[in-house]
Amino acid sequence: MSKLLLVLFFMGVMLPYVEAGRDKREPVTNYYTPCAPGVKSSVSTFHGVNRDGQPPLDPNRRAYDFTCGGDKNAYSPTEGTIYVATPRYGGLLMIDDVLNDVCLVVLHLETFEVTGGDVVEVGMILGQHKGYDLHFVAVSGICENAGLYDVDARTRERPIIWVEFGYELPYDIPIEAPLPFVSQNPAGGEA
Repeated sequence: MSKLLLVLFFMGVMLPYVEAGRDKREPVTNYYTPCAPGVKSSVSTFHGVNRDGQPPLDPNRRAYDFTCGGDKNAYSPTEGTIYVATPRYGGLLMIDDVLNDVCLVVLHLETFEVTGGDVVEVGMILGQHKGYDLHFVAVSGICENAGLYDVDARTRERPIIWVEFGYELPYDIPIEAPLPFVSQNPAGGEA
């Protein structure tokens, strides 16, 4: 009986994170934070099981919410191709990152400097944000399969080891006590 329970546990908990022998939770390691360079900013990572920022904490989520100092531009943390840029869903932008085999999802943009099909480089302006709660998440696979960041896509979130930190951030940094940092994004270009 215990072996059966162990197998069922593995299939229900670990199998969603394993695809073709590769751990889908492998961290992305080459992203810069999306804030203006040299500016004091902060990040939180707490996401509840109901996706509303309220307890109980969901330890499987790997989403990052930035409060950027300086200007309200959101700078690309990586290179890739814009899949979609829409004011729907709270200002949704999705970038296909073939190098890391992820769809980078950005939420809470108010305006966009890019559109579907544009190729972006690190540091290019993606659009303008509210100044807080700039949401980033890396979803395994291409954006076409991320379903506009639907519930299934949230089960395929991968950790990001941001260049500015050099380590995987804890998943429980609350918005009330965010982690401060200074952005090193090599910004300066336009899409």
